[in-house]
Amino acid sequence: MSIYLENAAAIADQLCEDAHVANGRANWVSRSVPYAQRRPDGKSPDLLPALEPLNPSFYSGTAGIAVFLARLHQYTKDPRHARMAKAAIRHSIEHAFDVVPASERPMPIGTSWQKGFYIGSMGIAWATEEVGRALGSDDIRREGRSLFARVASEPSATEFDLMFGVAGSVAASLSLAEQGYQGAQEFAVAMGDWLLSNARKEEQGWSWLGYGSSPNAPALLGLSHGTSGVAVVMQRLYEATKDERYLEAVEQSIAYERAKFDAQEGNWPHFGIPAQQDGRPGFFSTWCHGAPGVGLARAFLYPRMRDARMLDEIRDAWKNTVRSVELDLERPGRDFQYCHGVGGNTECLWEMASVLDPAKGAKLARDVAQYGVERYGKGAAGKWGGWAGWPTAVSHRYHPPLITGLAGVGYFLLRVHDPARVPTVLLPAVSMDYAAAR
Repeated sequence: MSIYLENAAAIADQLCEDAHVANGRANWVSRSVPYAQRRPDGKSPDLLPALEPLNPSFYSGTAGIAVFLARLHQYTKDPRHARMAKAAIRHSIEHAFDVVPASERPMPIGTSWQKGFYIGSMGIAWATEEVGRALGSDDIRREGRSLFARVASEPSATEFDLMFGVAGSVAASLSLAEQGYQGAQEFAVAMGDWLLSNARKEEQGWSWLGYGSSPNAPALLGLSHGTSGVAVVMQRLYEATKDERYLEAVEQSIAYERAKFDAQEGNWPHFGIPAQQDGRPGFFSTWCHGAPGVGLARAFLYPRMRDARMLDEIRDAWKNTVRSVELDLERPGRDFQYCHGVGGNTECLWEMASVLDPAKGAKLARDVAQYGVERYGKGAAGKWGGWAGWPTAVSHRYHPPLITGLAGVGYFLLRVHDPARVPTVLLPAVSMDYAAAR
């Protein structure tokens, strides 16, 4: 057993130990990711954490943890990992169409965000299928089909992106179609057509307004909430249908992002945050917003489109993301989560390197994993003293979920252990079969 698999298994053991299980359903209690709120005196914002159960989603809830445990079980064969994966996904199934209370605001996972992959009912349907396949459970797979059928029976949509919206349904439906889900490809086409009809078509290219966008501001860029995410799923839809309309959407999405690139920053702006004091837009360097996610999307698209300009964009994204990772590793305790942490940025670099220099990417992933294991992994407390667990999106004890927490750290280590078989979760709805065929 490699040190990466050993530490991934230790994380799974911790998740199993800390789960709250009742009636065959599992959940975890954690501090929420804090949010800014004005103090009563109105002078300055405080960060107000709250203790709450996880939601059912793939991004920040029990569905993502279930996928990690189920895929890990294929290596450990530990019955605890299988049992907890089943219990976690059953919680997600039961609450897939809820509006989930949360400390900051309700999460309409089963209503206006229903079509989303990372936070939406469609993502839970896909996760249910993946868990059922990994564990050889026909009962769980039947639940996945039922969830998909319910989402597909409600064609209305309000959001466009991968996180909460229609782009997530395109990706998930195409993956489920490969598993024989009745009507899945047709639903993917219907959602793709929704994206076409709701595009904001301008001279610079096409974009979409949605969660976090203002009608008077540029639409969001990037992977999870922006035009890169649309480009990825429309390319997959084009591959499935050979419909040139979807290929045009890919090209126009890229054109819009290309026009917004800031050469001075070597990055793509985040139009959902306040501008800088000099009036220039703000920037993130994370999977969810900015160069890492854009570079990941271009690494997916380049082998399919062979657009030479994409190579330059991948190189720009690489430089920006490398700087971000180097700075993070200089700061002890910088979190290792996927969404906006070291693990996510490293995995984005790994995927970019598949185009630029595959050996370099694999070495980088191993080096970062080794760094993390030595400082935060199994046995680190004995070396460093005190509690030396993996830092995630909240301070003072770990955060459990896949994309914002400890399960994602475990998944990253599992990928480093066996990159040929374990697909990234930072591109939407990539099954183990689809990854092997890439």
